Amino acid sequence: MAKVLGQTIYRDDTTKPARDLDGQILGPLLQRFAEQERLSVTDAEVAELETALKLPPSPPGLSESDKAMLRQLPREMVLQWKISKALYQRYGGEVIFQQANPMEPVGAMRRFLEEQEKAGAFEIYNAEDRKRFFEYFVRPQIMVVPKERVNYDVPWWRKAN
Repeated sequence: MAKVLGQTIYRDDTTKPARDLDGQILGPLLQRFAEQERLSVTDAEVAELETALKLPPSPPGLSESDKAMLRQLPREMVLQWKISKALYQRYGGEVIFQQANPMEPVGAMRRFLEEQEKAGAFEIYNAEDRKRFFEYFVRPQIMVVPKERVNYDVPWWRKAN
């Protein structure tokens, strides 16, 4: 079906819950991008996001591994914001509002993916699958953030308070 960073993705792999083609391609590419850009997340940043979202403290008696698992989502949210910022700074383009990422740089993502595809970082073998994969990034967007309101200087969770 596809290949990303040298790993083959079979059609059966995309039928498992939370394992769609988008995630199997985007995940490794964005992880590599974050590593190349030396993007990291501190415990202080995670704590700040947890406070801003008013997340309750961990229930008493949780093991350290369970506590770490609970902190994984806020950690991923902070990293996603940093990746979004870096992509936008490099590629520009349209930014949209959506719940999981209030400032998602879809235009930058499209350019990033086109560049990665051209460089051979991933390949989608079937033309229909490729069209479906890119659809989100090329279709007209509804919740476009006006260019003058796009500001990655401060994380969105700081602006919310």
